[in-house]
Amino acid sequence: LRRLLGAALPVHLPTLYLEGLPALRSWVSSRWPRLPRVLVTSTGWFFNDHFKLLAAKAVERGSKLVIAQHGGAYGLHEVLHTERHERAIADDYWTWGWQEPASPPATARLQPMPSPRLSFPARPEELDLRPERGWLFVLHALPRYPYTFYFCNVPAYHRYTSYLDSREAFLAALRPEALAAMTVRLPPEDFGWEMRARLEGRFPRLRFDDGRRALVRRMRQACLTVIEHPQSSMLEALAADAPGQA
Repeated sequence: LRRLLGAALPVHLPTLYLEGLPALRSWVSSRWPRLPRVLVTSTGWFFNDHFKLLAAKAVERGSKLVIAQHGGAYGLHEVLHTERHERAIADDYWTWGWQEPASPPATARLQPMPSPRLSFPARPEELDLRPERGWLFVLHALPRYPYTFYFCNVPAYHRYTSYLDSREAFLAALRPEALAAMTVRLPPEDFGWEMRARLEGRFPRLRFDDGRRALVRRMRQACLTVIEHPQSSMLEALAADAPGQA
């Protein structure tokens, strides 16, 4: 076990956290000689190591940290550990319009705000879109191999293959004419699940969306949109007033 751990550390532990840390500190200090009084981010605390170090230095000296919601699961899931962490480290937490009767102690103040992702007016050319006869089935994917903090949000991760099986069971239960009228919108990242090949192997005549048009535009044009996951896509469908969202 020790040998395996020793071999894995150089691959999975970024040098940024060891011998690269002085260079990171120097880079951040050279670009922000004066620390910002307020820092606002949605995913910087999660993905951006430069922002993490800048925020840590600034908050230690009295600056305020504001984190904005960046996903559809926030405010929906009963337990979402990324949300719990964000609200624990921030001074203010900007939601996509939702509020709670009282925030737990020692957590960020909730501030309902418009969502840049959901507050989009329809373009003039979209108002006259004629609905297509077909319907849209929007899919979702999680990383195939659990990693990072997000793994905490999926305690039943070992059952994800059952979720994929239930998706195929739904398609198998459709009438042939309904299946023929459907277009599948694959997730932007497949994470190695080979979803298209898996579906084509069982349903060889499926049509797949090419992904060139924005999802919101496609949902507005479809006569029916089916979304089988409570994530951002579902909220986008509601905000866009997409027909028949489910």
